[in-house]
Amino acid sequence: MSVWAYGTRAGKVLLENLTSGQSDFRTFSNMNAELCLADAEWIVEQFTDTSSGNHVYLADFGTIDITNTQAKGNRGTVGADGGNIVEIYDGNQQMTSCGTNQYGVECRYIG
Repeated sequence: MSVWAYGTRAGKVLLENLTSGQSDFRTFSNMNAELCLADAEWIVEQFTDTSSGNHVYLADFGTIDITNTQAKGNRGTVGADGGNIVEIYDGNQQMTSCGTNQYGVECRYIG
């Protein structure tokens, strides 16, 4: 995944599956919400279906490796190490086990 910000209201995103070779590229401009330009986040979440209001169960996604993680800006480059990892819980049941390593981030479904 690569993300480029062009000011606070525009940017582009490239998401690549290195196993299958598939990719998707999106450009965003004139966004209502502003980008903070201060951090980088990758979010996997369990959500609520807005049309029904029902809780959508988190799919068993196996293990996801996010490698070569870097955020670059005016103050230099940082990696994933030292970042905040927040696990997903369903009630009291932990659904994910995630952490950083020398290559980036690994997140496992354990639900």
